Amino acid sequence: MKTKKFISAVCSAVLCCSFAVTAFAGCKKECEHVYNWTVQTESTCSADGVRNGVCGICSDVITEAIPVNPEAHAYGDWEVQVPTDAAKGKAVKTCTLNASHKTETELPVLTDGKYTVEIKSPSTVTQEGSAEYTYPHDLGDITFTVGLPKKEITELSDAVTLAVENKGEIGKTAGTMVMPVSGKPATNNFYYEFGDDFTHIISDGDSREFYCTDDGDFYAVEISNVKYNYDGKGYPTDKKTAGSDPAQSSINAGYIDGIMLALGYTGTPGAYGAEDFLSVLFEIADENRNGDFVETELNVKDDGTVDGGFTFGYFMDSSQRFSTITVKFNLNDTLSLKNLNVESKIYGIESIDGEGNPVYGYVQDEETGYYSVKSDSSPVGIESVSLKQERKSELETPVADNPYPKNALLVKYFDLTYKTQDGQTLTVGEETVEFSAGAPVVFSIVNVENVAENINKISYDPIEAFLRDDGKDIPLTASTGTDNKINVSAVTNNSTATIRCFRMGEVTVVLKTRSRNYEKVIKINVGNPQPPSVLLSEVYRYYDTGYEWVDYLTIEEDDLKIYVGQSLEFRAKAPEAEESYTDVSYTASVSDAEQGASVADADISTNNMFTASKPGKYELTLVSALDSKIKTYLYIIVEEAPDAELLFGRDYYAQLEDPERVKADIKFTPADAVSGTVTVSFLGMTETLSYEFTPASIVTANGNRVYNNPRLVTRRVSGAELGCSLSINDAYGITLSHAKEISGQFEEVVIIPVKA
Repeated sequence: MKTKKFISAVCSAVLCCSFAVTAFAGCKKECEHVYNWTVQTESTCSADGVRNGVCGICSDVITEAIPVNPEAHAYGDWEVQVPTDAAKGKAVKTCTLNASHKTETELPVLTDGKYTVEIKSPSTVTQEGSAEYTYPHDLGDITFTVGLPKKEITELSDAVTLAVENKGEIGKTAGTMVMPVSGKPATNNFYYEFGDDFTHIISDGDSREFYCTDDGDFYAVEISNVKYNYDGKGYPTDKKTAGSDPAQSSINAGYIDGIMLALGYTGTPGAYGAEDFLSVLFEIADENRNGDFVETELNVKDDGTVDGGFTFGYFMDSSQRFSTITVKFNLNDTLSLKNLNVESKIYGIESIDGEGNPVYGYVQDEETGYYSVKSDSSPVGIESVSLKQERKSELETPVADNPYPKNALLVKYFDLTYKTQDGQTLTVGEETVEFSAGAPVVFSIVNVENVAENINKISYDPIEAFLRDDGKDIPLTASTGTDNKINVSAVTNNSTATIRCFRMGEVTVVLKTRSRNYEKVIKINVGNPQPPSVLLSEVYRYYDTGYEWVDYLTIEEDDLKIYVGQSLEFRAKAPEAEESYTDVSYTASVSDAEQGASVADADISTNNMFTASKPGKYELTLVSALDSKIKTYLYIIVEEAPDAELLFGRDYYAQLEDPERVKADIKFTPADAVSGTVTVSFLGMTETLSYEFTPASIVTANGNRVYNNPRLVTRRVSGAELGCSLSINDAYGITLSHAKEISGQFEEVVIIPVKA
């Protein structure tokens, strides 16, 4: 039964599958599609779009167009025709897909209340402002900027600001400054004019004239002690006093704006040029420190010109003076400063009362602290500035070119000439100049050319000397020659350069203008060494630690002692400052210094070695080979050599050089006068040596004396193997050598007698 049921179930499943396949095969031809759409490209105002459909029943795929959408524009920014207060404007957007598609809206006049207005920059009397207008729209707000006209002159500060703003219009300024000097007025005429990137200033009161250049860096030329005649306008005509040669000046760069104007006796600060002076005075007045600032005038005329004025009080604490200052000015129709008149009445000490106290012409209010003039007081002095200005457009004659443009006084070229030893005058070029060591050579500065034509003066840009050594330029002075590392000196002025070379060989000296605008190179070959100014001497003297060169003058006269048969090496030398350029060649001779020191008992070999065969005091004379007048003397005491009993009848020690400062002990045990044993102990070890001593001797062979130095020979006998040996030199100094390595090196040290 179970088998039949299983077969029936399988058959049923097969029949069902067969039916399903048949049913789908028949639907492929008869499906009513239901598409799911996906947009690939949206349609626009100018082009169809594209969409894809997939049937959710049979997965059929189709593609079809999406029709043009007349409203699907892609507009750009608003292009605005800006309206005014009186006329409407418009705003247009253009479709970026099709330029023929536009949308346009009318913009009302600016006074229409539909705008939102934001001031971006307020207008002033010197520049226009701007405002941003916003008009609402469905396609985006329409925003545009409208310029605001310059502010009209309504306040005195406006007029002052415009004067400063328009100072570039001014071509020439002429005026006077009056100062109360010793109770009397002193008048100073002044004048300045503006050229292309320069200002020309004449200050007649202190007799100075300036040409100030500004092309990014300030540069000024000054002529002092100059006076001018003036015409009716106050303009200079010709010079009454020619003045000094022009020279570079260190005046303030503010002079580019004109002469410095100030009320010096009043105490107000100075400013450069009329416009800035007016501005400074107004700033002080406007602070109203004394509570009396009054704007006396502001008149804007129909012709565009402006008159202005103000007064204020100013107390100068340092000098206890109070001034009442009146300022009046006029602006041209282009609003540049035309005239400026400033008057300061100064009140100070009028008298001294009976108790010796000063009586002032002013009083101070106790509550406010403000000052005022007494009703019956008179000024102790009046200080004033008056000037008139002419615009460049009004000038009958343009401002002349600057005769001293920037760097005009700098030197662009010069030559050097010098005389040879045979009297020839040569010009420095590429060839080498021959020098004698230590001798001065004078170079003349000729053919000077400045940047500006027809000046030709080195004094405006003086030269300085340098030694060019190993790629560096070392400044030279008259005293440089005392420096052994340089040994070249130079003295320069406005006509010559004197050079001395104190070292032999090739030398390069460079003469540069102070501005470094030009330089001249001098190649020098220094020869012909000179004798030293004085001949000095040194001896190679033996000390307990060995031989060393010692200045003879540092040795006590009776302290230079040697032994019979011992050689003393000596040499001549020059003073340290002269070593590099002098020749210390010499001849040496020996003479008796006292009875018993016979010349026959001494030898000088190879001109630098003295040896004597008998005791006594000897004199050595060294004479310069270049100048026999230059000589020096040495006195030498010769003693008998120490005998063997003295040498070996004592104990010695040696201080070995190492971080622990190891000390070696040496003890001689003589067997006879010339031999015995010696023990050397250090580092806890002892080595025993035998020794044989041979005294110094003098033998004569073929008429020549031969000096045999003393000898000490040692051989190991017993004890530790320290590798020790002892030797003796002609000064009877005993030296210890050993093979024991201490601190990485082998030692050889002079041994020293142990003091009793």
